[in-house]
Amino acid sequence: MSNPIVRVNVSTLVAPTPSTQQKIGALISQGGTTLAAGAKSLLTQLSDLTPLLNGASALASITQSGGTATATLEGSGSDISSGTYNGSTGLVTLTLASGLGIGPGDPINVTATGTGSVTSINGAFVAAAGSSGTTLTYFGPTGLTLTISGGEADAGLGLANGSTFLTTIAGSTVLGYNGTFIATVTSAKTFTYAVPSGTASPATGSPTFTLPGAAELLEMATTFFAQGSGQGVYVLELGAGTFVAAIAALSTYITNNPNAFYSYLVPRGWDGVSSFLTLLASFETDTSQTYFFITTTLATYADYTSSMKCAITLIEAPGVSTTEFSMAAVFWVTLNYAPSSSNRITPLNLAFLFGVTAYPAAGNSAQLATLQAANVNYVGSAGIGNVSGTILIGGNNMDGNPFNYWYSVDWVQINVMIAITAALIAGSNNPANPIYYNQAGINALQQVAISVMAQGLGAGLVLNPIKALTLSAVAWAAALDADTFGSYTAINADPFPSYVTENPSDYNSGLYKGFSILYVPLRGFAQITFNVTVSQFAT
Repeated sequence: MSNPIVRVNVSTLVAPTPSTQQKIGALISQGGTTLAAGAKSLLTQLSDLTPLLNGASALASITQSGGTATATLEGSGSDISSGTYNGSTGLVTLTLASGLGIGPGDPINVTATGTGSVTSINGAFVAAAGSSGTTLTYFGPTGLTLTISGGEADAGLGLANGSTFLTTIAGSTVLGYNGTFIATVTSAKTFTYAVPSGTASPATGSPTFTLPGAAELLEMATTFFAQGSGQGVYVLELGAGTFVAAIAALSTYITNNPNAFYSYLVPRGWDGVSSFLTLLASFETDTSQTYFFITTTLATYADYTSSMKCAITLIEAPGVSTTEFSMAAVFWVTLNYAPSSSNRITPLNLAFLFGVTAYPAAGNSAQLATLQAANVNYVGSAGIGNVSGTILIGGNNMDGNPFNYWYSVDWVQINVMIAITAALIAGSNNPANPIYYNQAGINALQQVAISVMAQGLGAGLVLNPIKALTLSAVAWAAALDADTFGSYTAINADPFPSYVTENPSDYNSGLYKGFSILYVPLRGFAQITFNVTVSQFAT
């Protein structure tokens, strides 16, 4: 009821929702799905991928000679009736004599005729928005002078000659052609793969093949969900095309969607590509919170430098099955982390992995030691501990730090930012206890940081006990030089009087830069040495 004497103000403090940023990852697809380029879709189980996968595509023929099958894509293409070119954007628009069944994101091959620099718009491209029926659009180089008078366009593989991809051949009545194979691109419309040399030629029936991205994406998802349920992952479709084009598309995507994903599982074909190495170099800073899980080889792992803290590399065992993508198992482990006092972060090194093949140890001890020294991971046998199963050996990023190290650093950055922001919002909406720029306000925000680091301590992310400090900037710098608080998680707040004296213009601007945290991320053992002395003296 109304009370004319006493009034009560009520405010509600809302705690920040725990961040899930570090649990959000993406499987990179290059034309493996029916999603538009740049689109994503959440998978919570393997069956979620089935309706997204690109279906099988028809082949015109398969022939065999000396155990090498040559597959040719269906269709002889369509004549180009006319075409236009936009020099500012590079957009090419072709009108075809007949439809090719090509839509945005599909690989295409163009051989246009005309005048000027028309040959510069010929080759392998990816169909752009607006491609449908007898209209075909794609982007070529900008700034050319040309006219288009004719030529031919048809579907393509979207990969450079010599590229390899995994594909499943089906539908041939000559069974030797059917199965899942590693294929090699020999032209825009042909690829080869190995079959028994006695296989009848040509193939009969209605042979089909799966597009380059679909089979590998299925491998990724199959291995990912073999680790367990409860952890989802996104598919990020970049569109069919060359590895270089997809890498450029991912770079653009990350720029336009910062922090959309914490980590990416990339196709095998990106390994060692120069533009991919350049992309990695842009995520080497301590504040970068983006990681790339890379399948590398003995021939290419040295391409990744010790400055690439964003790169986690792995060499698969020779002859892994056609349903296995070993790095997807490691990817699942890292996304499945959910730090709390009852679910502490475990070291990535020696983590159990399922549905993957251990790298054979026999005869490879020197090679495996070299890989470990280079911070390249591999799947090993848990039998080294007289335990069954397979485990990850290494658990390191390319900079030599364990993955958990940078996971901890990112966790602190993310959660301190969120908690401080939430406290400021609450303090601006609580008339009973607002947060002002004074000593009381500094104290309140320092307690928020202390609370976050206490959570990290309990969750297995922080090594040392917490110590709250109120040192001036000069005293804090001296303490760091002397390593006075090296055995603590030190959280310092420069007191209000000393800070505004040191930074006289900051108070008027509402700026306070006096908080500092010194801490050591918790890590696991990498190697243990026991010294055993055998004595012959009895006492």
